[in-house]
Amino acid sequence: MLQAQGRLQDYQRSDSYTQRTANSVFRDAVVPQWLPDDTTRFWYQIRTAPGEHEFNLVDCESGKRAAAFDHEALALALGSAVRTDVDAKHLDLNGLQFDLSDNQCRFQFAGKAWSYHLPAGPLQELDRSESQLG
Repeated sequence: MLQAQGRLQDYQRSDSYTQRTANSVFRDAVVPQWLPDDTTRFWYQIRTAPGEHEFNLVDCESGKRAAAFDHEALALALGSAVRTDVDAKHLDLNGLQFDLSDNQCRFQFAGKAWSYHLPAGPLQELDRSESQLG
């Protein structure tokens, strides 16, 4: 019977694996957010690079996946609305919800509620009474 013992360098290399591979693997985890009253479509946010992400919509019946909206157009519209630069790869959309029957999404950004017509606008600021999807 043979027994093997690893060398110190092998254990050190193994211990540093997580650190050495950090920010090297992307598009690795999909957490589906199912659309209300729809068991065939969902959206998800996925990491695409260090500190970057995108939003996608999936239609399970057709097997198609696509960008949930035009990220560049939305970033430009938001930047214009809040008068600051907004990076399409760093969209910080809170409470994102889709209503594909109305071809829109709603979300919170910069402390305000917004509606965005899919796929490329227009963007509309909502008042509090409009901020929930119906």
